[in-house]
Amino acid sequence: MSSGTPTKRSPLTSASTATRAAIAGGGLVGLLIIVWIFFSILNRPTGPDTLPLLAIAQQQTEIMRVADEAAGNLASQTLRNFTATTQLDLMTQRHAFLHFMQAHGRKTTTAALSTTKNSQTDTALQTAQTNGVYDATYQATASSQLAAYERALTSAYAKTKDTGERQLLQQAYAEATLLAELAKEAL
Repeated sequence: MSSGTPTKRSPLTSASTATRAAIAGGGLVGLLIIVWIFFSILNRPTGPDTLPLLAIAQQQTEIMRVADEAAGNLASQTLRNFTATTQLDLMTQRHAFLHFMQAHGRKTTTAALSTTKNSQTDTALQTAQTNGVYDATYQATASSQLAAYERALTSAYAKTKDTGERQLLQQAYAEATLLAELAKEAL
């Protein structure tokens, strides 16, 4: 029955042992990747999106940093009191935010919280110190930072549906509004 056409052999049966092992290994790696993706999808956090809270915690850290830098340079006792109040209030708020984020699967580091350090603020305050207008410049800077902080809280509140997160943001907004009012009156 040989009509002159050779029978086709499977590439796996005619391949060397090394080639077959490489093909099997590649298939195993592909299967492991598919299983890993499947479990990653299943183990995704189902709670609130905590990324906006991280951005807010970064803002809190920057406002506290600037207040800390300013504390020793302020002439006005009212501004020094405002600065101390701001530091304590934002430290408490940040602790609440970090606790909420950790409870919902997001861990943060000090380095991650400090990524929004604004060197332009430092330069402006150094220049103000040289020019004898430190208190007024710090007050304007603090007011500006707190206004941006209030906007971030409002934006995050509008985007979340999680009741716990909304309560956290609402409380932080109420406190930020009070701090902003204090900043206006502090000089």
